[in-house]
Amino acid sequence: SEVPEQGGPPGGPWLAETARQSMAILELGLGAEAVGGGWHWNRFVIPLDQTERGLLAAHAVLGVVRPRGSCASGATSASVRNALEDHGLKASAADRARGIGPPAQSDTEAMKAQWGVFCEQLRRQGRPIGPDAPEQERARQMMEFH
Repeated sequence: SEVPEQGGPPGGPWLAETARQSMAILELGLGAEAVGGGWHWNRFVIPLDQTERGLLAAHAVLGVVRPRGSCASGATSASVRNALEDHGLKASAADRARGIGPPAQSDTEAMKAQWGVFCEQLRRQGRPIGPDAPEQERARQMMEFH
């Protein structure tokens, strides 16, 4: 969603398609119902980008669900898919967000090489390195490295 800047045009939370599909699978496909007033927006946001309206941010949607009857225990992928289609929804695989997941081997090796060069610079400056360095120094080094 977009968090509007002060005095800017209004924006509001909106659900990503993957969140809509997850909720539909829980409610329609597995027969679960949200308890405690349904789904709630988490008030904490993760800033993603700046837009002309304000800040593009990721929110968490929280809910507690309770199964209804025996729908969940007898559910199969086909029954979930059919339940979604009966309500005009199409199940689809979620696109994996780029940049999320473990780093490639080449990226890992490059980071280790950069860390090695950085540690060598610290040694030449006479600064302590590794687990024996004071916590404040390790924090400082992490800030300098990143």
